[in-house]
Amino acid sequence: MKLYHNYYKWFTLITVALLMICIIGCGGGDDDEATDGGATPAESTKEIPINISDADNVGSLHIELVYDSSVLEVTDVKAGSKIKNGVVEFNTNTSGRLVIGIIDATGISGSGRAVSISFDVVGSGKTDLILENIEATNAETLHDIITEAHKGLYNASDGTTYPPEIEFIQ
Repeated sequence: MKLYHNYYKWFTLITVALLMICIIGCGGGDDDEATDGGATPAESTKEIPINISDADNVGSLHIELVYDSSVLEVTDVKAGSKIKNGVVEFNTNTSGRLVIGIIDATGISGSGRAVSISFDVVGSGKTDLILENIEATNAETLHDIITEAHKGLYNASDGTTYPPEIEFIQ
């Protein structure tokens, strides 16, 4: 009976030791991937808004954001605080160009964040954040709204961000 008891004691200890080795060995690989190139997980992603100012009953908005794809890569676009009842769609079919469409039947008014763009930081250096081909219409009349674009900037070396902005001219 004593031999039987010693067998299970050693079997249990060896099994636990092997499991610990597997857990430690498997867990180490994930950390190495997350910090590739010396970047910490906080430095590997960045959320950058596109802001709007002086909007008055904007029903639809088409935006194209041009950026350096060797510095940033888009992962997601979400509605910002000014989009209350709207739908936001986007595509990244062209490298370095993000196309965003927003529709809000109740109208977007005021100043603030239109969308938040999540980026993976994939390189170093700076990139301008240039807004192009902006088209806006009024929610009630469907008339075009005149806009003025102000470019932004992202600096990967220190994380400095100046968000791009769309100003609505009334």
